[in-house]
Amino acid sequence: MLPRLNPTVEARLARGKALRKKLPRAKQGEWFVAPDRADPIAILQEADRGRVASLLPIKYGRMAVSPFGCFRGAAPVMARDLSMLPHTALTVQICGDAHIRNLGAYASPEGNLVFDVNDFDESIPGPWEWDLKGLATSFVLGGRECGTSDARCGDAVRTLIASYRQALFHFAHMPFLDLVRHQVKRLLAAKPVLSILQKAERSTPLRNLQKLTEPSGRGGARFLSQPPLLRRLRGAEAKGVLDSLPEYRESLGYDRQLIFDAYRPVATAMKIVGTGSVGTRDYVVLLFGIGEQDPLFLQVKQEMPSAYQPPITNLPSTRPSSPGRRWKSTRSSVARSSRAPTPEPATPRRWPATAAKLPCSMMRFDDSRSPTLTQPPRTTRSSGQRSGAEGSRRRGCDR
Repeated sequence: MLPRLNPTVEARLARGKALRKKLPRAKQGEWFVAPDRADPIAILQEADRGRVASLLPIKYGRMAVSPFGCFRGAAPVMARDLSMLPHTALTVQICGDAHIRNLGAYASPEGNLVFDVNDFDESIPGPWEWDLKGLATSFVLGGRECGTSDARCGDAVRTLIASYRQALFHFAHMPFLDLVRHQVKRLLAAKPVLSILQKAERSTPLRNLQKLTEPSGRGGARFLSQPPLLRRLRGAEAKGVLDSLPEYRESLGYDRQLIFDAYRPVATAMKIVGTGSVGTRDYVVLLFGIGEQDPLFLQVKQEMPSAYQPPITNLPSTRPSSPGRRWKSTRSSVARSSRAPTPEPATPRRWPATAAKLPCSMMRFDDSRSPTLTQPPRTTRSSGQRSGAEGSRRRGCDR
């Protein structure tokens, strides 16, 4: 027997309109403090379990800088607040941490430089509204941090929502093969996006080699010693990270295994990145190919449970088919499966354990070579590279 056909565009549009009777669109803009709202501090403390305690003051120091800084580190709090609000029960694979600093430039598997969401640490199946509300909130908080008036922040949010609505209507009518290959090209000439892409093309492995390493006493290279932000690994800790690489290799496609096999690891370090992820075990591995002018950086990052896992589990209408199971995809494989022009099937995975015997959410590699936009960096940026909106804080947008 042949499987049933997918619903037509008309049927899906009708279903969407019918959901407005259940949840009018105006209600999506409302928020209220639930009577049984949990203490935000207690939520954050619960989320910190399993992290490196000595690094947590750095996380909360960054959160204390501004409301937007607090927002970036408080995904578990927002997850609980969003779960108290009504939703349409339309489930998608949400980013879970959609905000303006998690938009940036990276390369697709084909080597095309794209601008998109670049952080999937909190990704999980959930209501579509949650990502959009988080992104809209970041427009306001980020705009205020840059000195933008509330009126202009409001205009930006309305433009965001209108663009989102129009894009979804357009996507609904696209053949699926065209949809999965879609790239936002008309924005490449926009000055903010263009500057991000230009920054990304400059962030090559050789540039990162100069920024993150120094010559070692025995020849070769080693990571800089800048604790606690960048700390060299030695002994059993370094061995634990390196021992995870063979199992990681087996998770790669054959073409990527050929690239991986051409490189040899020479140094490891623990590196602090972002705000909300501070305290997780985040490692970077330096590998060389045909010599020291052929570096490759690999990031190995501890996987923590999604901040949205507890509230998702309590929502019957959005509960995954396997309760408590979240996608174990890496950031790059999630990006390939849901963003890249020719995606690979997304399959649940658990990456090998780190030195601390904790699951790694991802290992990224950067085999970029070219300093031009025509041949941009490969699938993911190298460790230490933060292209995109996050780079703006170093240009005066972060107080």
